[in-house]
Amino acid sequence: MVLSCFKELRKVQDAITLRLQISSLFLAQAVFAEAISSLNLDEFNSKLPPKYSGMETLMLVQSFAAG
Repeated sequence: MVLSCFKELRKVQDAITLRLQISSLFLAQAVFAEAISSLNLDEFNSKLPPKYSGMETLMLVQSFAAG
């Protein structure tokens, strides 16, 4: 009986931990979006060297910020 209660308590604890992790990810995404939206991405883009390896990432961020 006691072992069963501990197992159930562990399941509840795991579910709460998972929800907190998911909430943290949503909060991090919101903070990132807010920080990116305040940057002038075109100006940043113009300062990168040609064929910069992160160009695709920058273009993806720009598309997210625009839409």
